[in-house]
Amino acid sequence: MKKAIYTGVTNQTGVSDQRIFMVDPPLEGHEFVCVSAAGMHEINDILKTQIPSMYLPQMEPETYIFPCTPEGNVTSWGELEGSYRGGLSHAQALLNAGYEIVEDDQKNTSSSNR
Repeated sequence: MKKAIYTGVTNQTGVSDQRIFMVDPPLEGHEFVCVSAAGMHEINDILKTQIPSMYLPQMEPETYIFPCTPEGNVTSWGELEGSYRGGLSHAQALLNAGYEIVEDDQKNTSSSNR
């Protein structure tokens, strides 16, 4: 299984939870990816029931993978393999691309040597 290591970098916005992973082997040529789980579905659910004319089906929850720098700056908004609609799981998006989230062996080694 291909590996995805969470780098500890997280970007929180009003509607998304973005986490940065180092992937091995690189995903479509990108060593670092931003996995962004975005959902305005709570707001959309209210619109659906109270103001149906404003309901937007495209506002369903979605989790996308984008290429980025190690610091988390997205380098292209083109979706990478693994992105999906209908859920908010970083792990599922990475699994869709064939990656499993694993612990960083270097961090574990350095912390056990202290």
